Amino acid sequence: GIDARIDAGRGLDHGAWVPLLLMYPQADIPVTQLSIQHQRGAAWHYDLGRALAPLADDDVLVMGSGSIVHNLRGLRPGDGRTEDWARDFEEWAHQAIVKGASQALTHYRDTAPGAVQSHPRDEHLLPLLVPFGAAGGRPGRALHRSFELGNLGMGAWGWA
Repeated sequence: GIDARIDAGRGLDHGAWVPLLLMYPQADIPVTQLSIQHQRGAAWHYDLGRALAPLADDDVLVMGSGSIVHNLRGLRPGDGRTEDWARDFEEWAHQAIVKGASQALTHYRDTAPGAVQSHPRDEHLLPLLVPFGAAGGRPGRALHRSFELGNLGMGAWGWA
């Protein structure tokens, strides 16, 4: 029930090829990239993940790539200090993920501390909601948590 089409002229976005290059340097796996639909919001991307959930039965990896905190105006190169708003949002998101709090994550703009500062626009958080939805909103686990350039959240979470 989700309208989709193929754009054969579009290559992989850096949000797809960078993590895949690190994960599969031989580029020996088939890849299909889905474009985010920023105008449709967080709940729609979660529901998209729910629609993709049966792919797990075919050993298909559903992953999303963005940044848990992504405010380029808030970057602090060379400073090493992370603003409280960035840490607060990242910790809030971590807690929501490990608790499987789908309502909180899909309504993060209304519930998360530092949401507007951490994501002036949605497109770097929306990809997280697709694998979270594909996992049925089950609790996830942190694979990595850090900040680069002061306020760029580099966290990664997984669902088994």
